Amino acid sequence: SAPPRLPPASRLLLARPLSSSAAGLDRPMQPAAAAAAKRSKRSVAGVLSIRNTWNNTLVTITDTEYKVKGWTSCGTAGFKKSKRSSVFAMEKCLGDAFQKARSLGMQKVMINMTGPAVILRKPLLRSLREQSSLRIMKLRLADSVPHGGCRPRKARRRRDKTK
Repeated sequence: SAPPRLPPASRLLLARPLSSSAAGLDRPMQPAAAAAAKRSKRSVAGVLSIRNTWNNTLVTITDTEYKVKGWTSCGTAGFKKSKRSSVFAMEKCLGDAFQKARSLGMQKVMINMTGPAVILRKPLLRSLREQSSLRIMKLRLADSVPHGGCRPRKARRRRDKTK
């Protein structure tokens, strides 16, 4: 038995791949650049996932299918213990990540930023703008801040001293 015939519009919807957050990064470039990219067999686009915690910054470099190509952190940039949490260490780590992505042949990147350190995000974005030898196509921010949060602990009972 043959499958049921679908109208043309719904056939097109089924044939199109499902979209992901990294969709559209591998669009064709200008003809000369596309020929050079074919010769090099490297991915032109990639994803930088930045996990910004209070104690460290972790950057994972992946291609558009989220296969890990490399990574760096403040510890690999040469900072130890509490120095890893500084803004300077974070900027150095990002510089290393951009250099690594360029050496992998990436020209366009999407940036995913996650982590609880929202206060550190402003200098992070500033250093991103200054250091980027790569073209930032998308910037995705994800907060892990709870809406309302957990129930607070009970209030401390204090004995009032009266004279």
